[in-house]
Order: sequence, then structure tokens, then C-alpha cells
Amino acid sequence: MKRKLALPIILLGISLVCCLAVVLALGDFYARIETSPQRETIGFDFSNQTPKEPQGGMAGAAHVFVHNYSMPSAGFITGVTYLNDRELDGPELPETITLLVLRPVVGGWEVVYRIALPRDDSVPTTTGVTTFDFPHPVPVQKGYVFAHWLEEAKGPIPMNIDADAVAGRSVGKFGFSSEDVEVGQIIKNEGFTGNRDYFLNVIFEFAP
Repeated sequence: MKRKLALPIILLGISLVCCLAVVLALGDFYARIETSPQRETIGFDFSNQTPKEPQGGMAGAAHVFVHNYSMPSAGFITGVTYLNDRELDGPELPETITLLVLRPVVGGWEVVYRIALPRDDSVPTTTGVTTFDFPHPVPVQKGYVFAHWLEEAKGPIPMNIDADAVAGRSVGKFGFSSEDVEVGQIIKNEGFTGNRDYFLNVIFEFAP
């Protein structure tokens, strides 16, 4: 009789151990979900906003525009999101910008990343928001800011400028060649003017 009872007890014990292992595994799985990196957008909050300059910049060649919105902590920039521009007259033409990630230094910023974004309006688009995810996350530190450089005169990002600005935390300066915005170059914090809102954000994920 004892032998007959021993086998079910052993099987019950094995079953309880297996169930416990499953519970622990699931607990670890859900814990990893809860602690996965948070994601947010950094930049001017253009939700429910209508740009005063929906066609974007009209004379921005060789300009750098610095957006004074700091990364809240160490993490990664994984892409950008922006409002599609709308020409007030004429056809939608493809335009591009170069995104710069800047590290604050004494007297200015050091270019730590330079990313050419795809040309917009390859299929003409005048409404909605475009989101572009980078092929690889870009690591950043707390306090880094972002900027964009225009090689061409026309910029694709809608904006508010000067008296129409809501936050006014983006400033610009003329006179930057491609060589001036290579990685490692220092952009001096002098001569920047304007108070703009650019309808452009970077997508930020906190480091795990």
C-alpha cells in the first residue's frame, strides 16, 4: 500500500515543481515587459497645433537650426516624427534635412551624430504626420539636444516663427557648409537668432 501511495505523491510533487517553474518564468516575463524602455517624443509639442508656416522654411540654405529640448536621461534616439508640409502654391517637391545630435560643450555644441533623413514627398503628401525609424538606435546622454541642417533653400518642416511662436525654443544661424556639420565639429553658440517652433520631434527611448 505504501508503494502504491508513493508514486502518486512523487508525481504530484513533480507537477507542483513544474507549475512553480512556469509561474516563475511568467513572472520574469511580465517583469521584463513592465521594465522595458519607455518611449517618448522630444521637441515642440505640435499635437493639436496648426503651423503658421505650413510650407516650411523658404530661405534656409546653409542654415543650422538648434532645438533646445534636452534628452531627459541616457538612452537612444530611434527615429524622427514630423508634420508633413503643404505648399501654398505650386506642386509638392521632395526636400530633405540632415539631423544633427549635439553634445553641449563650453561655448557651443559638438556634433556627435549626423543623419541624412530620406527626402519627403516622394509621394506628394500634404497632411498627417510622417514617422521615420532609424535602422539602428543612436545612443545619447542626458542633456544632448538635436538640430537640423539645410543644404537646400527650401525646408520640409512646418513651423511658427517669431511673434507666432508658441514655445520659441528653436533658433537658427546662416553660413554652415557640409564640412561645418561633420561629426566632431564644434558649433559655436553665437549669432543664433529667431524664436521658432518646428513641427519636428525625435523619438527617444530611455536606457533599460
